[in-house]
Amino acid sequence: MKVGIIIGSNELSRLNFASMYSIIAASNGDDVFVFITMEAVKAFVKGKREVKVEEASSRVIKEKEGEDAYINNFKKAKKAGNVKIYACSYASQLFGLKKEDYEDIIDEIAGIMTFDNDVYENSRIISIW
Repeated sequence: MKVGIIIGSNELSRLNFASMYSIIAASNGDDVFVFITMEAVKAFVKGKREVKVEEASSRVIKEKEGEDAYINNFKKAKKAGNVKIYACSYASQLFGLKKEDYEDIIDEIAGIMTFDNDVYENSRIISIW
């Protein structure tokens, strides 16, 4: 099965949830496609990540696991199975970001149709805003 995850928030708890879901899905043998868009792209900028810590759960995650928890989890997910992570081309353009600006876990900058084509058949999609 294919799993598509769309992330539109840079809130730590939501990023962490998406990354943990990616680990589980990849460990179960699913192909995982993650599409990072809008404010979420800011959380993947190399050396100057912008991550919100407004929710109580985000504050607990930051205190117990650190602000890099979601990055580390996405790395684990990639080691566990087939995980592809896209940064939205539109959001990247809005914020003036190029491929080299992103963390190494970002596979490519792509549009929503690339993501849609990857997860089109036999899939489930989760949207996290």
